[in-house]
Amino acid sequence: MALILRGLFCFFFFFIALEATDLGIHGHVFPIEEEDLLEWLKNKTQALSKEEGEAVKIKLQNHFVTQIQNPTTIKGLKDAYSYQLRYIDPTICADEDIRNSEGKIIVRKGACINPLVYQVHLDALLFFDASNPQQLEWAKKQNQLVKWVLTGGKPLEIEGQEERLVYFDQFGLLAKKFGLQHLPAKVSREGLQLKVEEIPMGRPNA
Repeated sequence: MALILRGLFCFFFFFIALEATDLGIHGHVFPIEEEDLLEWLKNKTQALSKEEGEAVKIKLQNHFVTQIQNPTTIKGLKDAYSYQLRYIDPTICADEDIRNSEGKIIVRKGACINPLVYQVHLDALLFFDASNPQQLEWAKKQNQLVKWVLTGGKPLEIEGQEERLVYFDQFGLLAKKFGLQHLPAKVSREGLQLKVEEIPMGRPNA
C-alpha cells in the first residue's frame, strides 16, 4: 500500500490543473435512467456466494500485487544523447472563484498562484528506466539526495536492493506534465521555477 501511495505521489506535484470547455447543448436532451454504477456493483457483490466473493477478492489482490511488482513501462521515452535544459513556471491562474467547504472564497477568479512561493523545500527528482541496466548503474552514481522516479523496472525489487525509497511514475503522468522526451532526466527547483534537464549518461553527476 505504501508503494501505491508513493507511486501516486505525482499526484504530489502541486500543479496538475484541469481545463474544461463548454461545448454547449446539441440535439435533444433525455433524462439519464441508467442504474448507478456503485449501486450496480453493490448488487452484484451481494449476489455472490461467500466462496465466490472470496475468489474475486483473491483475484483482485493478485492482480494489484502483480501491478505493483511489475508496473507497465512508460512508452515513448528515448535515451538522451544531448543535454537539454528548460524551465517551467508552475503558476496557476483561477478561472473562477474557489471556495472552501463553508462557501468562503479562498482564491478569487483571476488570481494567480505559484505553489513554489509556499513550498519551502522541494526534493529534486531523477527520472530513469530501471529496466535499462546502464541507466540504473548511472543513477547509482548520482547525488543520493535526489528522489528516484522510475519509468520502468521493478520498484519493490530495486527498493530492497538499494535500500532507499523508490517511486514509480504511474501512467507516466509526471513525465507528460514535465514534457519529458528523453531519459535520464532531472527535475529540480531553481528560484520560483522548475528546472527540467534531460541528461546523457556520459555527462557528470546530476
